[in-house]
Amino acid sequence: MVEVIEEKIKAVQKKMLSLVKSDSDLKGKFDILQSMPGIGELSALNILADLPEIGGLSKGAIASLVGVAPITQQSGKKQGQSHIRYGRGDLRKVLYMAALVACRCNPLMKTFYERLCAKGKPKKVGIIAVLRKMLITLNAMIKGKAQWKNWEAERAINVAL
Repeated sequence: MVEVIEEKIKAVQKKMLSLVKSDSDLKGKFDILQSMPGIGELSALNILADLPEIGGLSKGAIASLVGVAPITQQSGKKQGQSHIRYGRGDLRKVLYMAALVACRCNPLMKTFYERLCAKGKPKKVGIIAVLRKMLITLNAMIKGKAQWKNWEAERAINVAL
């Protein structure tokens, strides 16, 4: 039974890939998504399928839509901890795995993650922060139609200025 289900999953993935490659707009977004280290073919397909709004929203709106925007529980003088919730949970799970990979192989995300851990943040909080940073960066890359290499170079120039 498991083999049959795995074959059907592969068939659906192959069909999704052929649909993406046949549409020039989706193909452009797919290539931009895959240019970031940590985002593979399946992650890019999931982002395109579950988040068609990517590239058209602000950074706060895209983070809230996926459910990685921190929401603080507060009432009157009571100040609670911030948590993530709501949003698109299935996509958040896919992006969490991509963030784990990015913490290892994406130099920009790796230094960001290590800096958070050095400040004493828990590892899972660091991974969620990397996930949010990746999502916001991917949104901006698609909005500006820039590949990762060009994006990284532009960011370095902006930081130097």
